[in-house]
Amino acid sequence: MTGNIRNDIFFRLSPIRSVLFLSAILLLSGCAEVSIQPQNSILFMDSEIAGCSVQNREIEKFIFGTGDDVVLVIGAIHGDEPASAVLAHQLVRYLRENTSSIHSKKVIIVPVVNPDGLAAGTRTNANGVDLNRNFPANNRVDADWAGYSPLSEPESRLLFHIISEHGVGRIITIHQPYGCIDYDGPAKHIAEKMGEHCDLPVTKLGGRPGSLGSWAGLTMGIPIITVELFGEDINCTPDEIWQLYGRAILAGIYN
Repeated sequence: MTGNIRNDIFFRLSPIRSVLFLSAILLLSGCAEVSIQPQNSILFMDSEIAGCSVQNREIEKFIFGTGDDVVLVIGAIHGDEPASAVLAHQLVRYLRENTSSIHSKKVIIVPVVNPDGLAAGTRTNANGVDLNRNFPANNRVDADWAGYSPLSEPESRLLFHIISEHGVGRIITIHQPYGCIDYDGPAKHIAEKMGEHCDLPVTKLGGRPGSLGSWAGLTMGIPIITVELFGEDINCTPDEIWQLYGRAILAGIYN
């Protein structure tokens, strides 16, 4: 099914469409541009500015549900992976429109962790630091590209505080462009469930030095799943991206 969807999508691509899609992503990177209104005040707990980037762009988080089982979903920790932000925003839309689906969960979504990188089209933040190498994992390496100390960057500190403050018990981080589902820590069964609902194979890539996966999964023992979209997904519309991967993300939240 998903394979047919993907074929239908990519037969209809055009350079103009790609440019329009990227322009839409850049608009979404400013938190003030997200116009999502709650339909259920009990379910939709909060939409707030969680912090700011190096260049003072706002970073927004959405919280759905009141349960003790807390799931964090993040997109665009790398600014050159814009489809990840689109999928995260589509999850916000889905939960807003399906208010009965949360049950005992609390779902926290940060669609754009690296708004400066997203605006510039760069992997790193405005300081040239790879935010996904800036965590206090046991295997971290201090370097200019990873930061000379863990959590040196405001964007990585923001995620660290969210995970600590809310007692996050599961993390789904959306990336691009390797086309697979990776996991760290006790998350294999979750990754396999997610793989049943999309074309992405479950592939164990191994914890990268100082990555969120290494810190959360290996150092802290928090199940963390990395969803690597395909590079060509930049050419999909938001609805098409949700068709391809939405069920997998929901499986990661509920299984």
